[in-house]
Parts: sequence; C-alpha cells; structure tokens
Amino acid sequence: MVTRYKQAKRKFKILKSTATILSVLFHPVILPTYVFACLIFFAPATFSTLSEQGKYYLLLLIFITTCILPIFLMTIFLQLTNRTMNLKAFFMGNRRERIVPYLITAIFYSSLAYFFDAYLHMSGLIIYLVAAIGVTILVLSLITLFYKVSAHATGLSGSVVILVMLSMRFADNDLFYPILTFILISGFVMSSRLFLKAHTGMEIITGVLTGFIVNFCIFYFVLNG
Repeated sequence: MVTRYKQAKRKFKILKSTATILSVLFHPVILPTYVFACLIFFAPATFSTLSEQGKYYLLLLIFITTCILPIFLMTIFLQLTNRTMNLKAFFMGNRRERIVPYLITAIFYSSLAYFFDAYLHMSGLIIYLVAAIGVTILVLSLITLFYKVSAHATGLSGSVVILVMLSMRFADNDLFYPILTFILISGFVMSSRLFLKAHTGMEIITGVLTGFIVNFCIFYFVLNG
C-alpha cells in the first residue's frame, strides 16, 4: 500500500514537472520567436527581401524585443510592487495581477511596431505580425478586466492561425509540419495548464477563441485588403 502511494506520488511529481516545463517553454512571451523562426526557416518567401544573414539578425531582434525586454519590464514592475520574480509571478495566477502587465505589454508591442516602421523601415508583414501581438494582448487585457483567460491558449491559437493563413498566402512554403507541431504542442500545453489547475476548461476555450478571432480578423484584412 505504501509502495503504491509512493509510486503514485512519484508519477504525480513527474507529471507536474513536465506540465510546468511545457508551460515555461511555450509561455506566450516566447511564442513570437517561434512563429518568426517557422516563417524564416519554412516559408522563406515571407521575408524574400532579406538576405540569409538578415533573417538571422531579424530573428535575434525579435527574440530580444519580444521576449527578453518584456521579461525585463515584468521584473522591473514586480520590483516596483515589492514582489520577486519567480514562477508564480511569471505565470500571474491571479486575474487582477495580470491586468497592468498586460496593458504595459500591449503598449510596448504597439510602440515596437511603430519603431520597426518609422525607424527601421521593416517590411509590412513584420510590422503587422508585431502589431497583431499587441492587439491580441490588448483584447486579452480588456477581457481580463472581467474574466480570467488563458494567455497560453490565446497565444498558441493565434500562432496557429497566423501560420495557417500565411501558408495559404505564400504558396512556396513548407509550413505543414510546423503547423501540425504547433497544434500538437497546443494540446499538450493546454492540458498542462488544466493539470496544474492554472485554468478551467472554459478559460482555456475563451483563450483559444480570443487568439483565433483576433488574429483571423487582422490577417484576413491584411492579406485581402
């Protein structure tokens, strides 16, 4: 009896650790880098105006501006509110804790899109991708005022929509397997969020719908406007 209990406890710890690792590896803050990496390596036509070296510089720039800087800003925000940066703070389990960081991040992405356009003169697709992230986070912020939504589900569903729509727009691409991988990973990550009791099923569904609707509307307009 004791042995079975220990085995069950060990299995639970392994599952919990795996769910936590998945939640970190596919946190919304890193998803833009994954999306850009998929486009650069599997749909080169999307950035045909850039050299091979330029594409790597772009990916590094996206990683720094959409992952490193938001984490840095989040750390400063936590310090100003007398909190420390840890996994609990990183995932922001409380609904009210999410509102201000979401709004700050939305403003940051909007400013970043403007900077890319006005000063770096990047292609329209790059600017729209960054702007779409900002709009998605803004919508997420507004919903979070009243209801907790899974940011993981929002980010993952939005990423899938973007990849699917761009794969339909640019014929010369190999995005089928990246899209399939994203869908499978989405299932694992959303299951992980449920297993960790970070969200309810309805919060996951709301996140999926938010990411899908916002990004579908933006890229339908961009690609057909």
